[in-house]
Amino acid sequence: MNVDKCKVLHFGKHYLQTQYSVRSGVISERVVENDLGVLVDPDLKFNVHVKQLVRKVYGVMNTLFKVLKMRDRRALICVYKVFVRSIVEYGSQIYSPHCVADIECLERLQRYFTRRIFGRGSNLKYSERLLKLKLPPLELRRLQIDLVTLYKIIHGELETSLSFQSSSSARGIASSRLTVRPIRTVLRRSFFSHRVVQLWNSLPASVTNSRNVASFKRSLYACDLSAFMKGRAFMAT
Repeated sequence: MNVDKCKVLHFGKHYLQTQYSVRSGVISERVVENDLGVLVDPDLKFNVHVKQLVRKVYGVMNTLFKVLKMRDRRALICVYKVFVRSIVEYGSQIYSPHCVADIECLERLQRYFTRRIFGRGSNLKYSERLLKLKLPPLELRRLQIDLVTLYKIIHGELETSLSFQSSSSARGIASSRLTVRPIRTVLRRSFFSHRVVQLWNSLPASVTNSRNVASFKRSLYACDLSAFMKGRAFMAT
């Protein structure tokens, strides 16, 4: 084991200041640690990750607009989905923010890009720009990604240590509601294993009973998930 590659990250307010060592080598402590591209902080709110992600994406978008001279909207949307939105959505099942400030911070990225597409002379609101460009809000996209991930877990298409229990033993897990486990803290409610269950239970049986992922996605994209959105995607310009 390489001690230099090992890091200690303490979670919670009441932890012992314990020093860990391997083969007489002391493992260094970190306040924030990068785990497969996601910055993990002791509070598990992922504020640091969101801030760094926003800075990175703004840099990518500004570079794209400097390099690309085309103004074809369809082409720009394709570029946006590949080089911008994919960065924002990477690891969203882990870091998806529950604080409105962080949700709005991420949504401003798409507001900025769509505003640049239409130009300064456009008076279209953000919601109107999304309709014309056929783009969903980023917050809605994260909800949909959560549900697609859960569908894959339930149907054994994605290996994970997470487990979900059906609330009805008489029906298959894919066609029944899932059990909502009691949670004490607000932070714990924002974890994927909890927040996605309420989303899943809100879907009609015709959606959860989809035969494959492609069919599930088609049905899911027609569902109204606005009740679970905390941001103001359709209010701000």
